[in-house]
This record gives sequence, C-alpha cells and structure tokens, in this order.
Amino acid sequence: MLFRSQPWERRYTLVQWDPQGTGKTFARAGRTIPDGVTLETLVTDGLALVDHIRARIGCSDVVALGVCGGSTIALKMIGRRPKAFSAFVSSGMVTAPPKVAEQVYLKRLRRRVAERADPGDVAKLAELGDDPLGDPVRRADLFKLGAKYRPPNPADQAREVLSAPNWSLLEAASIPAGIKASWDRFGPHWEAVDLPALPREIPVPVALLYGEDNDIQPTKS
Repeated sequence: MLFRSQPWERRYTLVQWDPQGTGKTFARAGRTIPDGVTLETLVTDGLALVDHIRARIGCSDVVALGVCGGSTIALKMIGRRPKAFSAFVSSGMVTAPPKVAEQVYLKRLRRRVAERADPGDVAKLAELGDDPLGDPVRRADLFKLGAKYRPPNPADQAREVLSAPNWSLLEAASIPAGIKASWDRFGPHWEAVDLPALPREIPVPVALLYGEDNDIQPTKS
C-alpha cells in the first residue's frame, strides 16, 4: 500500500478513510459495528471527514475516490453536497445489486475452474451445488476457493497494509473479520439501494477505472 501510493503523493495529499466496519476503525472499535449504523451513517461520516480535511490542511479541492461499494457511498456524498468535491474517481464502480454482481462472479469462477481443470477444485465447486451463494457456509467456501483464482493484483489486503505506516498486526488481522461484519450489516442495505436513483448527471468531472480482472463489477461477464 505504501509503495503504491508514493507516486501519487508527489502531487496529492492522500487520505485513507476506513469507514465504520472496516480496517483500523473496525479494529479500534473492538471488532464491532455499533447498532444503528447504516449506509447513510457512512455518508454522513464521510462528509464530516471532508470538512475535517479542509479545516486541517486548508485545501480547496477534494477528489472522492470510491472503490467497489465505496463508489456508492461517494456518489451519495456528492449527491448531498456536490460543491464539496472537485472530482469523482471510481474503480470497480457498483453498477448492480450485490446479488446480481455475485452471480457474475460465480459464472466467471466456474469458467476459470473448468479451464484450469484442477481435480480438487472441480470436485469442491461441484460439492457447493448449483446455488452456493444462498447459504452462508457454502458462500464462504466459494469465496475461499475463488481466492486461488484471483490475479496477483490487488494483493491480500491484510498483508499489503503492513507496508503502510502505523498499522499493527492486530489491525491487519482484523481486515477479514471486518469484511464479513460489514457484509452482514450493510449487505441488505446495498441490496435496497436504488442505483438508478443515484445522480445520473454527476456535477463534477468523473474518471472510471475498470479492468478485466474485476470479478464483482466487471465490464462484461
């Protein structure tokens, strides 16, 4: 993470925000997400962070970078206060409800397993059945199998953050638990998001970054 961000820091001040339920914030909260926290809470938190950044470093331009689910939060932030941002950048922007996106993931994983033809993986995928996403245990096993077929970039988050300053082993080890807790808490909220109701005309410059290895929100299945 540190080495990836250094080239950008020659020109920009980078602020890594770990919303409630993720990263260092999740670890310091005792690996819990407080009751009542919703997606709208995260939007409010994000806007408060923008105000804090402006006050602390005196910047006039703020670019919102939203990755995957963060793209939805960023769009909602811009929708509430468009004048607070000078641009919006997204990688893996959410374009469909999670259940739809995960079906695309399942389809691509089945194709990759068939192409590699590892007997153990073929058998494991068959054991998971026709609808492994409908059961929490089988869903977890599916993503565990899928991790073997991920490209080397991005790397494992828990390992990569150890190259960043001020990360402890405990905080890095909390990342997988935070992902699960966030999905359990916010998954239903994301399913309920009316994506077409989000701003269709974003009032700031937009840059969308996509790649063929984006399994959750690919440009094509």
